[in-house]
Amino acid sequence: MHLFKASKTQKVLQTLSVTCALVIGVTTQAAPLRLCYEDVDQPPWTYGDGHGLAMDLLRKVANSLGEEFVFSGKPWKRCIEEVRAGIVDGVVGAADVPERHDFVEYPRDTNGKVDTNAMLWHDHFYLFATTESKVEWDGVRFLNLTGSIATQRGYSVVYWLKQQGVPYAAESKDADELLRLLTSNLASAVIIQGPVAVKMATNDSRFKGKVRTLAKPYRSEALYLIVNKQSYAKASDRINAIWQAITKHRQSAEYQASEAKALNKFMNSPD
Repeated sequence: MHLFKASKTQKVLQTLSVTCALVIGVTTQAAPLRLCYEDVDQPPWTYGDGHGLAMDLLRKVANSLGEEFVFSGKPWKRCIEEVRAGIVDGVVGAADVPERHDFVEYPRDTNGKVDTNAMLWHDHFYLFATTESKVEWDGVRFLNLTGSIATQRGYSVVYWLKQQGVPYAAESKDADELLRLLTSNLASAVIIQGPVAVKMATNDSRFKGKVRTLAKPYRSEALYLIVNKQSYAKASDRINAIWQAITKHRQSAEYQASEAKALNKFMNSPD
């Protein structure tokens, strides 16, 4: 009887142990990462409705790692403020700006430098002026700039213009509105991210012949998935694995071909 009771007790304990392990496994399962992206189109990488090359890349990363990302499209400045406050875990497509290092982490290489291999995409910040204007940019300083430069709210460009002491106004989140400010002589020049504005200035009847794209972009930037410091501290191995997977998938021949095809299609489509 004694042996039988001991065996029965052991079975009960074993069952309890398995049950506890399952419960612990469920309760410690990683929560989905909350990622904010800009609700204004940055073709072909991100679009306000949640599609685009970079979004597809992140979904491929999630599938390969068994991760879950919850995306929310919001104005860019709000994305940055929400990652600062810890409302979201990360932001899609952010440039490396020194002042952001206080509240977010970037992917790092073995030397501790921001790892450009882990970027989501690379983009230019183009300069536009009216055809009558003599404003120029030599890659270091502005020439013949008589007023302020208008640019997009919350963008890295604002930081760099401040560093140069150049008068600026973060007027809009929209390329269309910025070009209209320019042609209305409410700004001496405008800086807009991505090829969408180049295409608009060249093809749109409202701006064609009135706006010119300056020869040199104001800046060219690698754009990353950034993560707030609290989220990174809680799961650094998890975040590092995501950055490594971004590198792997983005550098694949399949993705490179998709990117080239999408860029060509966007720039040569009539709309």
